[in-house]
Amino acid sequence: MGREAGRRARPLRSHSPPGRNRAEGEGKVSGTDIDFRGLTPIWLLALALVLGVFITVFAPIVASPDHVKLSDWFGFAGSLAGAMVTLAAATLAWRAVQGQIRQAENAIEAVRAKEEFASRAVLPFALSSLHTYVARVIKQLAALPSPMGPDETLVATELPMDDVSAIRSCIRYAAAAEAEQIAEMLKFLQIQNSRYRGFCLDIARGRDLPSPFQLPLRILEALTLHALLERTFVYARGQNYRAPRATRSELLSGVLVNGLQDRPEITAEIALREEAENAAQS
Repeated sequence: MGREAGRRARPLRSHSPPGRNRAEGEGKVSGTDIDFRGLTPIWLLALALVLGVFITVFAPIVASPDHVKLSDWFGFAGSLAGAMVTLAAATLAWRAVQGQIRQAENAIEAVRAKEEFASRAVLPFALSSLHTYVARVIKQLAALPSPMGPDETLVATELPMDDVSAIRSCIRYAAAAEAEQIAEMLKFLQIQNSRYRGFCLDIARGRDLPSPFQLPLRILEALTLHALLERTFVYARGQNYRAPRATRSELLSGVLVNGLQDRPEITAEIALREEAENAAQS
């Protein structure tokens, strides 16, 4: 009866999943454990050295049936032990050099990540200028008649070279896949702009007008450039980008500062957004 009462009095153990307990245990690492982990290779090398010296020095003396001169054997064993010590020192030095290399690589990667973050922050501004350029080109080409007459005029839209230089600098810090994507976009931009300017020059001459099938090709090239810019926009903003939202008080403050009190549709839109946010949070 006493044992059964003792068993009943024991507190119930929580039946947590074994994976969760293991993960929690792995996540908590004390400083002592980290120090022991760092000394483990040294302990293993020391143990291997002691065992090697014992096997090469004492084991043959004990197990050999013939008489062995201790001076000769210790001379050989000393050379062997010295070689093992040299090998152990070389191993420790190699591990130290590898640790320094990893630290240098981590520092370089941290600098590259910061520069990439900064370049991605300003990249959308440069892409917006190129996006405006492409939109104007598509609008120009779409307005041309087919076939074109000798009196047709078309002034080429200027390419914003300053923004192109800003985009080119982003390649320096981007990761390999993203850098290749931006480079391919810039390559196609050069091709599209060259063919587009040549197309405009042929129209300006008037004597040798482009053939009718060239106009759809120039429009398709502009549309392709538009698609490549959209891909780069995704990289610049981030795959899971969500636009920041201002609070109701911040928006109303902007309304007051900018003198928009006489615009009821704006305050009504602010109220609708607040209701939608409250409904999403509840």
